[in-house]
Amino acid sequence: MEWVARGLTPILNVSDIQESFAWFERLGWKKGWEWGDPPDFGGVTSGDCQIFLE
Repeated sequence: MEWVARGLTPILNVSDIQESFAWFERLGWKKGWEWGDPPDFGGVTSGDCQIFLE
């Protein structure tokens, strides 16, 4: 049986997660979720694609 990757989620190290959410939203991406108080990890989505922000 051959295993094949069906997806990949990159993780970007960012200096300001809220500003990064805003930057991606200006490009048409949507904030998918955030974690922490204050948030220090989250993800943005576009269709079936996702990028984690850390």
